[in-house]
Amino acid sequence: MKLSFKIITYIVAVFVVIMAISIYSSFRSLSSNVNKLHDLVQSTVLDASYTTINITMGIEAQQHLEYIASVMKNMPSSNIGDIRRAISRISGAVKYPDMFIVYENGNYINESYTPGKVSFSDAYTSIDMDMRTRPWYVEAKAKNGFFVTNAYISQAGSTKGKMVATASLPFYDSNDKFAGVVAMDIIVDGFQERFKNFSTPIFPSLRVMIFDSNFDIISHPNSKLVMDNYDTPTEKYLKDNKGNVGENFVIVNNEGIASYVHYKKFPFGWSMAVSASIIDYERAVNNAVLQDIVLGIIMLIIGSLILVYIIRKFLAPLGNISTSLAQLFAFINHESKNAPSIKLLNSKDELAQMTRLMDDNIKRTKINMEDDTKLVNEVVSVVDEAKKGKFGTIISQNSKNPQTNKIKDSLNEMTNALTTLLGFDLSKPASVFESFEKNDFTARIENPQGLEKGVNSLGDSIASMLKTSASYANKLSTRADELKESMQKLTD
Repeated sequence: MKLSFKIITYIVAVFVVIMAISIYSSFRSLSSNVNKLHDLVQSTVLDASYTTINITMGIEAQQHLEYIASVMKNMPSSNIGDIRRAISRISGAVKYPDMFIVYENGNYINESYTPGKVSFSDAYTSIDMDMRTRPWYVEAKAKNGFFVTNAYISQAGSTKGKMVATASLPFYDSNDKFAGVVAMDIIVDGFQERFKNFSTPIFPSLRVMIFDSNFDIISHPNSKLVMDNYDTPTEKYLKDNKGNVGENFVIVNNEGIASYVHYKKFPFGWSMAVSASIIDYERAVNNAVLQDIVLGIIMLIIGSLILVYIIRKFLAPLGNISTSLAQLFAFINHESKNAPSIKLLNSKDELAQMTRLMDDNIKRTKINMEDDTKLVNEVVSVVDEAKKGKFGTIISQNSKNPQTNKIKDSLNEMTNALTTLLGFDLSKPASVFESFEKNDFTARIENPQGLEKGVNSLGDSIASMLKTSASYANKLSTRADELKESMQKLTD
């Protein structure tokens, strides 16, 4: 396995572990942040929804009713046509479907919104019921102030058959005496159209609900739940606690799915809630984590590819170094006769230093091995001469290897010892001995060493002995001649 692959594998493994730890450690904070974000979105939707309904049903309605009440205070009740014209002007400005006035004496004026209307009746509106018994009349009179009814199905006027709520306010005559109640119908059916702008893919289960003062749903995305005489878990929870539930709570529906609910009350008795399934929160967290994981994997892949490129680029010289080392060892082990060459790097890093050191050492090793070869050749030459009986040649070549030099010195000492003992050339004693064999004892070795001196001494001893023997022989010969003469004399 290549070193670069090992390094890349280890680094990638470390990155994976770090990324896993990072994702795990950030999961909690990410989960908390995502939940806070979704909670903020839900709270923002509630505030925006609350504002638009409060303006319509509370602030704006009250302002318009107060204007009508001020008109009624300064206008004689007999000016029915002018009163209708004033009501129509307000109704046309805000598109209220019905506005009406009920006097304390039972007289009733109803004016429906009709675009472009210019002619108005001077007569009261006839009706088969006493409008003073209607809840909006009774409550406004009793409270002596602004009142909004619960939603109901209208039984009269242009809104008949539609779900409306009535906003009412008492008015007074010029003597500040209670004179009746001015009121208007506001259609509730269309409220959900306003909330469609709040729909978002991150909250598919987001629901905006409006409750009346009895905590019955009067507006819901699912119209079947509106005034259906059946309490949803949210309705039941609100009724059981009489609306004292705080701003946030959790509701579990009939399917066992929990939802976070943000809740807020209107000043006129209604309330509003925005709910979202916990599943949406969990899905958002999971999606965020999944995105982080996918992004982490993508970054890991990109980082790994960049890392592979960088490591391969920086470790590429190792291939050249490895090849050069193999060739160097082959050269040292005498598997190759050629010293390797290494490509030097121009950088100043450790690899460049390594190549320069290797190049220097390869050159030195080559020189040393050449010196060792010369020394070995000298040793071989000395040994060859020794085989021929020639001694005295000294090995002069040196080596950088101290052990090799020690062997060289030992061989030189042995040569000197052999030269001292045997002389320089054994062929010379052999030649002398050959002369001795031929009875020539005159042969001698010039500049004798060691054994050669012995050979010369032996020749000298033999020559001396032969001279002595010759002298004795001469004397014997003389004596023999003398004896011979003496014998002849005796015989004569």
